Amino acid sequence: MKIKKFLFLPILAIALFTHSLSAFAVAFSDVSEGNGNYVAINTLYEMGIIEGYEDGTYKPHQKVNRAEAIKMLVLATGLYDEEEVINYEVDDDPFVDTPATQWYAPFVAFAKDHEIVSGYDDETFKPEQTVNLVEALKIYFESYDDLIYPAVEMHNFNDCDMSDWYGKY
Repeated sequence: MKIKKFLFLPILAIALFTHSLSAFAVAFSDVSEGNGNYVAINTLYEMGIIEGYEDGTYKPHQKVNRAEAIKMLVLATGLYDEEEVINYEVDDDPFVDTPATQWYAPFVAFAKDHEIVSGYDDETFKPEQTVNLVEALKIYFESYDDLIYPAVEMHNFNDCDMSDWYGKY
């Protein structure tokens, strides 16, 4: 399942709603008060988790890629010092397809160094690839060091082989 921003944000916002709501100014030219995700988008904007694009838009119907998901989910946990994550020093490319000069390199390097992500067997991360639901869940849950997963044997899902890497999510 590919995640579109309009589905991804309510999930993320619900997980974050310890933040108090205030009156919002329109943060993005393409997200009006009539948008069903207006509050979630503006809350995440005020929290510094999302920034939008240089042209003042957010593009709420565009799919979320793996680089964007890393940034949003790691910052959303509130477990890590935001300045430490944003300014994380990247000396080398975190993955062969993730240049240290890209905007997302500090987030990917931080997530890799904290064992939140490990990339693919071919040493790539595929930052521009659309994140799917299980990848987003993995990133979010792995951000918590002390999270204990129930025994996978307790759950039977016809569409999920519990021995696969994603079985515990």
